[in-house]
Amino acid sequence: MFGGEFAGEAVRRRLVDTIEVDIPWLRPDGVLHVVELKRADVPVVRRHRNGTIVTTAVNEAVGQAMTYLTLLDEQRAAVLEEFGIDTRRAGASVVVGHPDFQADFTAAEIHQTMRIFNSHLSRVEVITYGQLLDRAERVLDLLGKPDGVPAMSAGTPSGS
Repeated sequence: MFGGEFAGEAVRRRLVDTIEVDIPWLRPDGVLHVVELKRADVPVVRRHRNGTIVTTAVNEAVGQAMTYLTLLDEQRAAVLEEFGIDTRRAGASVVVGHPDFQADFTAAEIHQTMRIFNSHLSRVEVITYGQLLDRAERVLDLLGKPDGVPAMSAGTPSGS
């Protein structure tokens, strides 16, 4: 579902005593990438003055992911020694919300707001379940084409 970015899942979800990650992926270079799964049926954007911003649910999920990354940074040597997993350059993805649960916004408005929000983050990316499913469909579509050209429309907002 996350495309070709990862080589496999880490064997353990609890690499540090105080946290248990939802999905611990390993990148091909052996670096950890944490996926934090939140509910799909929560609003992820709201109107604010002349635009849209992310909701408290998104900010709290990002804060949780940042705490995980901080704890992994602080215990890097122990995690590397015990599990052979490098956490120095670890990153995180938060999957939260779905456009189907926010009838007052279009999927494009939600994706644009997420894209702007993500542009201000460096080690954490936030996507909706709709974006995750869109990415998975694109990967499957690419794998099914002998020439590697996707059959799906390039205009579909994926947030990628």
